[in-house]
Amino acid sequence: MKCPFCTGEMKKGVLITDGRTNPKWLSDGERPGLFGSGRVIRSFRRRYPQSEADGMLCERCGKLILDVKF
Repeated sequence: MKCPFCTGEMKKGVLITDGRTNPKWLSDGERPGLFGSGRVIRSFRRRYPQSEADGMLCERCGKLILDVKF
């Protein structure tokens, strides 16, 4: 998918948080490690309990597009 902001290539993956640490982005095919692999997203507030959201990340401009259901 092309980024709607900068037209860079976006990577599919998942946003993961456990409520104790900052959320992390894992691209498809990447596995969460025991000591916390993935890119840390520092602009999110920490919440409990753990949650996940599928989405697309543009590393070029730093935009994250999440699929949400209400």
